[in-house]
Amino acid sequence: PESYLNDLCALKIEHPYWEFLSLPITDLSKERGENYTFNYVVEKECETGRSLVFASDDFAAYHGEKSVIHDAGFYDANREAVAYFLDPRNFLSEKGIFQFLELSCRGEFSLDKIEEILEGSAVLRCFSEQGISLPEFLMDLGKKWNLNPYHLASRLCQEQGREGNPLLWGTAGNFLEREDLNGYYNPFNISASGIGEKKIYSEGASYAKKKEWDTLCKALEGGAQKLSEEYIDTYQNTLYLQ
Repeated sequence: PESYLNDLCALKIEHPYWEFLSLPITDLSKERGENYTFNYVVEKECETGRSLVFASDDFAAYHGEKSVIHDAGFYDANREAVAYFLDPRNFLSEKGIFQFLELSCRGEFSLDKIEEILEGSAVLRCFSEQGISLPEFLMDLGKKWNLNPYHLASRLCQEQGREGNPLLWGTAGNFLEREDLNGYYNPFNISASGIGEKKIYSEGASYAKKKEWDTLCKALEGGAQKLSEEYIDTYQNTLYLQ
């Protein structure tokens, strides 16, 4: 659409090797018997528990319904906030554009770049302590499951930060006083949700136990497989669509 052109052209001038592809979501949705107009998606994203924002007063402008607190301190976002963040035209900048990056394994990737992303992260420390080269493992997983390895590295850093939580270190059982949950790993924090830390770690560790993720490598591959099969392969090939 014309309203996209100026900002996209400015990015193309600065980065001539970047390739921009349009995704006609409404046309694609009609093939599936749906009609994903912008307003329809806004309404669906405004259903309670779906689009959350920190309960802190710093985010008061985004707060919607305050009668329900989700997870460890989140409110539902209001309609104006949801509509703003759903409109791609608000993020056609050098920083915002990367939420539209394809997450499939397309293009060339280097171990040096993966190492740069992981530098100083808890997940890199954790794997190194077990004698595993995380950059090489992520590169292999990317090829196997058709995933961008830079995204895998970034997502791990986002989930675990510089310290990591018990789901990364396999020590959730100690935190929960449940020995049966020790030795299970979930570095992507899959299914780790609920109100309060105990509920969050209990759900995440129980999921890892159910999947028999009793090594970091099993947990990482299981998470990559889930990301590939349940997101990348089902019309959610960008962070924006997720």
